[in-house]
Amino acid sequence: MARTPAGALVLTGLIASLLVGGIAAAEGPATGDSAASGAAADAGDRGGDRPWRYDTYYLFPLTRHMDEAEIPWLCRIPLYPFAVAVDTVQLPFGAIAGLFGD
Repeated sequence: MARTPAGALVLTGLIASLLVGGIAAAEGPATGDSAASGAAADAGDRGGDRPWRYDTYYLFPLTRHMDEAEIPWLCRIPLYPFAVAVDTVQLPFGAIAGLFGD
């Protein structure tokens, strides 16, 4: 079966997004300082009483966190279309990962 360069690129992107999505789902969202989280849990925080919410952390993560990257603004501008394209490919996986809740 002959593959076109575009087909090979799409296949490579799909495999990469599966790997990155799996790693991101395994790590979970960044919650900040773990000491503060532990202190809140020890203080009797009623986190277990909160209702379930859909977590949007995994939707368009590259585009959303581009501002936090230590890349100069002028260098980030050409990266935005690439980030949106990668995030669009990963959108189904991010939508599924959001079902694990917040």
